[in-house]
Amino acid sequence: MKKLMILFLVVMTTLGLSAQNLKEVTIQTNGKCGRCARTMQAAVPTFEGVQSCSYDMATAKITVKYDADKTNVKAIRTGISKLGYSADKVKADADARAKLPACCRGEAKCGSAKEGEHKCAGEAKSAEHKCAGEAKSAEHKCAGEAKSGEHKCAGEHKCAGHK
Repeated sequence: MKKLMILFLVVMTTLGLSAQNLKEVTIQTNGKCGRCARTMQAAVPTFEGVQSCSYDMATAKITVKYDADKTNVKAIRTGISKLGYSADKVKADADARAKLPACCRGEAKCGSAKEGEHKCAGEAKSAEHKCAGEAKSAEHKCAGEAKSGEHKCAGEHKCAGHK
């Protein structure tokens, strides 16, 4: 009976310590759109020690649950900055930010074209990709089938979405 009681206390202590190491932090970012949210929600959980995250597009805040034995808030903020986004007072990595689409950098609205290279926000639901408005070049050609949010079109135009 005494051994059973000791085993019970060891298990309960271990479980109690594990629960105490799981922490949560909310970090202010400068994400602008659904693409920003998807990027962070896909990448942040891959950071060492991160259990999960959720992103609030209305406030541009990401809430991260993490194991304090494996990581800390500073490392999470640094990881977010390496994605190209600011994280509280940690500025976005300039090289990573330059690689983000114009809408994620706050230089254009989602779906607007810039300098002949337009990355469409959202995912295509079929191979057919329709654009609204006129192409400014004489001929508008798409660079292939729309398979994902990374479908690139040549020419300046605005997308109405994927049909």
